[in-house]
Amino acid sequence: MSGQRIAPGLVVVRYTTHHHGGAGTVHRSGWWRQTTNGWRCWFHQATVVPAPSGEAAAIDRADRPVTQTDVEASLRAAGKTSGSTVILHCSLSELGWVVGNAVAAVRALRSVIGDDGTIVMPAETGLSDPSHWQAPSVPESWRPTIRAHWPAFEPMSTPLRGMGAVAECFARLAGLVHSGHPAVGFISQGPRAADLMSSHDWDDGLGDRSPLACLETAEADIVLIGVGHGNNTALHLAECRALGAEAPTRRDGVPMLVNGQQSWVEFSHVDFDESDFVMLGDANSAAGGTQMRASLGAGEIRRLPMRELVEFADARPNPGRLRELFEQRKVAEVHLHQDQPLEQFLEYIDRCHHCSSTMARGPTMPCGW
Repeated sequence: MSGQRIAPGLVVVRYTTHHHGGAGTVHRSGWWRQTTNGWRCWFHQATVVPAPSGEAAAIDRADRPVTQTDVEASLRAAGKTSGSTVILHCSLSELGWVVGNAVAAVRALRSVIGDDGTIVMPAETGLSDPSHWQAPSVPESWRPTIRAHWPAFEPMSTPLRGMGAVAECFARLAGLVHSGHPAVGFISQGPRAADLMSSHDWDDGLGDRSPLACLETAEADIVLIGVGHGNNTALHLAECRALGAEAPTRRDGVPMLVNGQQSWVEFSHVDFDESDFVMLGDANSAAGGTQMRASLGAGEIRRLPMRELVEFADARPNPGRLRELFEQRKVAEVHLHQDQPLEQFLEYIDRCHHCSSTMARGPTMPCGW
């Protein structure tokens, strides 16, 4: 803070405030006049300094750059060894500034997992019916044109959407195998890739007829680099199992080549909901679930067994989804560790759904339920 006397009884004061998670840095100045009742602010001005974004924000997050060697060391510290099978989610920007960007991360992963190990990553394209698009939506009159002219899906050339730089880099590797799903596909490299990618039904994109079920059978590990369970695709497998035939579905469509002709192909799939994934992941950890963590730059790496997490989450349905289903009278009751009517369960959720222990239930809960 500094002050400057402009004239007798008139001072300008300059200072800077910092707001974490809010306005960021704000430069402020105020003109103060001396009156018979003391000093009074006559004029105040605030100038917001935009928070760093992109590469600048990554540089600000860590004290030093992250190298490929750092990534390898953290993967090993989290328990990864050569020959293993992993499904990986990664956000490089959360680690700080990485030397070599996604290339360094992919090479580190390949080095630690080895030629005898297999890596899998989600390869979602965002292809969907334009009637479902939001932020932004498109005019209804545009939709027929979009369906007729959107380039047909091609597994190895259709770009990914929202998967991050590491998945985009991984998708360029030689010998990659794609599961073939046009919207929620997976890509894999390694000796088990063909087997893991061999079964992927359109109608069951993240359920038991998808690569997720194959990964569970293969005793794969989930590796989260710079991300949390909100990005953990494996939990959709538990979601599909927990809701079963009562899972809400929606009609969708994608552009495909059928007999050499551009076509819009429709299909149905589960209307996925990841709103409780963070809670389920935290609850699994709180309940003693296996998880190894290692710091990396400004973030961390987490490794956990996929089967253990999916089985834990499968037994703990999403309370929001249960309420929705109950209100639609699609289900009448849910059986957890004891036989409680769904209404009683929802009553309980209403009372303490903010507590992470809600879903970390054993035979009894801390609240006695």
